[in-house]
Amino acid sequence: MQILGVSLVTGENNCAVENNCFSNYNSGATYSANEDCEFLVVGISGQLVFKHFGVGTGDHLNIGGEEYSGSTNPSPPLTVSAADEMSWHSNSDSQLRIGFEICILYNCPTTCSPGSGCLLATTTLTSTL
Repeated sequence: MQILGVSLVTGENNCAVENNCFSNYNSGATYSANEDCEFLVVGISGQLVFKHFGVGTGDHLNIGGEEYSGSTNPSPPLTVSAADEMSWHSNSDSQLRIGFEICILYNCPTTCSPGSGCLLATTTLTSTL
């Protein structure tokens, strides 16, 4: 059975994935200098929901070929598809901030399993964050 969500391809320090979410978020503490991560979307597509976003100048989160930094959630709403890659880099002399925690809001397959990140509703299938 294929796990749907986000996979950590390469990563160090605070880089993490959980189901349909990916992050470098360190429970409210700042992220580390010289972090490099690559994330891969596996079997789902949908809109990105930014739970936390605070990236210092000189650091960048790359989604769909665009680089994002700052403390304001990127807009307009961003979407990803299966097999899309996202990458993160923090340099050694950056302003370290809280980082990011991002989830993919997606339509679930016709069945949901425990820990899949989705919720089976009576008429619609939606992901939980």
